[in-house]
Amino acid sequence: MIPDGHVLPLEFFFTNKYGERWLLRVDPQTKTGELTGDDLGDMAVQITNDVIQSDLILGADESAWLAECWEVAIGRPLRPSPFQRFVALMSAISKGSHDQD
Repeated sequence: MIPDGHVLPLEFFFTNKYGERWLLRVDPQTKTGELTGDDLGDMAVQITNDVIQSDLILGADESAWLAECWEVAIGRPLRPSPFQRFVALMSAISKGSHDQD
C-alpha cells in the first residue's frame, strides 16, 4: 500500500542509435535521480541538486533526453556538472584554436 501523498519514482527509458539502453529513475519528492545504462555496467550515477554527480560524458541525443526527462519530472532544468563545464570549455578552446589555423 502506498501512503497518502507519496509519489512513486518516475522511470524514463531511452535507447540511442547504437542500441545502448538508459534508465532514469526520478523521485519527484526528494528531487533526486539515478541514471543507469549499458555504458555504466553495474554502476548507477546519482543526480542531486539538478546536477549529475559524476564525470559521465553523454552523447548529444542522450544529454537531450536526460535534460528533457529531468525537467518534466522535477520542473527545473538539469545543470552541467563542474566536469561537464570543463569539457565544454576545453572543447570551445580547442575549436577556437583550430579556427585560427
